Amino acid sequence: MTATQGVIQSKQLAIVGVGNLLLSDEGVGVHVVRALRGTLLPSGVAVFEFGTRGLEILEAVEGFKKVVIVDAVRSGAVPGSIRRWRLGELLDAAAPSMVSLHEIDLLTTLKIGRATAKLPDDVVIVGIEPKALSPGLELSPELKVKVQELLDLVTKEFYVR
Repeated sequence: MTATQGVIQSKQLAIVGVGNLLLSDEGVGVHVVRALRGTLLPSGVAVFEFGTRGLEILEAVEGFKKVVIVDAVRSGAVPGSIRRWRLGELLDAAAPSMVSLHEIDLLTTLKIGRATAKLPDDVVIVGIEPKALSPGLELSPELKVKVQELLDLVTKEFYVR
């Protein structure tokens, strides 16, 4: 059995990066999971990159005990502000301005996942307020300096049950 097969079979924690890499800060979730892939991950942790394919997340994370989703979330905060929500908190507090620019927005995907029981009870969303959503492959300076902080926050989730 390969290391990857062991991670998938134990299905402890799924880290999911979403976002559009062609729209600057909208791709921050993908940048974070790509950086995470370059680190040593504990057994049972799987990393997924979904870009803008929202509903595919639900199939990939089915059966995991915990899911952490990293995304740019527009909530009106200062660019670079990081926030962590549990699924229920986000669904209860979400306003229309909190949708992202995906095929199906993250909020709708999470509602569908909750309604169809494809998500575990333990879902965490790590969101960062974007600055630039214009065409471009690079993160804005405000978000570039926050990537390590996002990585640290996500890796702490390995140990929070």
